[in-house]
Amino acid sequence: MMKKTLSVCLALLMLLSCFAVPTTAFAAAPKKPTVSSVSAGAAAFTVKWKKVSGVTGYQVQYSTSSKFSSKTSKTATAKKDKTTAKTVSGLRSKTKYYVRVRTYKTSGKKKKYSSWSSAKSVTTKVAKVNFKSVSAERLGFTVKWSKAPSVSGYRVQYSTSSKFNKKVTKALKVTNGNATSATITGLKGGKKYYVRVQAYVNQGKKSYSGAYSAAKTVTTAKDPFKKGKYAGVQLNTTADAVRYYVKAYNATKKETAKYKDLETEEIYICYKMLGCQEMFVTNTRINGSKNSFFDSYFESLLTDLTMPTGLPPSTSVNKAADRDLNGKSLITSRLRDTDVASLSIKDNKNGTVTLTIKPKAVQMSSPGADPQGRFFTTAGPVYDAVDQAIKENGGKWTTGNAKKNVTMNYTGGTGTITINTSTGKITKAKYKMIVKTEIRNITLSGQKFKSIAMDCSKVDTFPATGSNFADWGMRWFNRKSL
Repeated sequence: MMKKTLSVCLALLMLLSCFAVPTTAFAAAPKKPTVSSVSAGAAAFTVKWKKVSGVTGYQVQYSTSSKFSSKTSKTATAKKDKTTAKTVSGLRSKTKYYVRVRTYKTSGKKKKYSSWSSAKSVTTKVAKVNFKSVSAERLGFTVKWSKAPSVSGYRVQYSTSSKFNKKVTKALKVTNGNATSATITGLKGGKKYYVRVQAYVNQGKKSYSGAYSAAKTVTTAKDPFKKGKYAGVQLNTTADAVRYYVKAYNATKKETAKYKDLETEEIYICYKMLGCQEMFVTNTRINGSKNSFFDSYFESLLTDLTMPTGLPPSTSVNKAADRDLNGKSLITSRLRDTDVASLSIKDNKNGTVTLTIKPKAVQMSSPGADPQGRFFTTAGPVYDAVDQAIKENGGKWTTGNAKKNVTMNYTGGTGTITINTSTGKITKAKYKMIVKTEIRNITLSGQKFKSIAMDCSKVDTFPATGSNFADWGMRWFNRKSL
């Protein structure tokens, strides 16, 4: 009887086992790996370990802290069980990292990890630069690259030798680690150059350099200036013409005159060559769509609104107040031939020449500080002013701040300047500056705007006319030439 009961029980157990829901449990954590090496790369490292059988994959943890604090630690996963190495890139240059590895095993949605291996340390090499392009300029070229992580600066090396022979090789040092371009000038036109870029990191008194990028070639553009004698002045290059303009500009701004305030009878000493400044706003776009209402509004607001000005980049009508944002004088021109995108000259056959100059375009120009700011009167960084204006009107930034959401692209513009070659002074001029402005991501009166954009232009015309002075007399600038 006992044997029969036991047989039935065993049969029932076997039957139940056939229909039982299978469950999986980890008998033990997987075995931890052994790290065999960690080798440094350019802002990267490669860690290698010995293969562990019966695991799903591996997890690599790296940190700038030997204690692997949560704030400084990150992980990377190798999802194949046969993998025995992992490269981690996009790290800081010339930085010490601690690295360790563990295995994991999966079952369904669950993972079981081993303990961590012993940590090893590695110091990354300086990042290699992603050299994007090189484009020919007049007697030079412009190089562009992607910003390398955590570097102090860059070196642009150029040579007429593909092997960068020392005798014919030079380098430009760029000390801004955030820079992504550089322009080399003063070279021979029509000459082929080999160009490459490397990053460097300064640590204390030492400097560490990364590997050079692959070289690219460029043939410099020839100076398009037509050399010759213009109204008795011999000019051979664009640089000659720019120097001639600078000399005439400086001579003209040396001269002053007395002006009287018609209301107060007070006498002022200002530049003799005063001009009339006008502002124009067109092509207003709200959230990408043209808005004719605002075009008409700005037109009515700015019509007949003129201001007196000295020769740009003048910030005042008198010498004492004519200064840049750092308080340095703007009485003399800082224009360089490398600031010029194009220049032409015309002999007027009456003892004068007319120069037409277009400076290179820049973003957020400042007076006297860049190609646009050395030729036009530019606004400088306007972030704080825009931020204040928006907040004073009850607005706010929907996302980000003024620096992220305000752009002013000085896209070019031209100046047409007539110079008397006998006196060496400017007799008349017209400067037209063009700025594409955009403010993004703001909320005004409860309404969100993704973009408010417009094209602004400022026109300075010299000399100012009698009617200009009459207008200023009727308004706030009541000055009359004695």
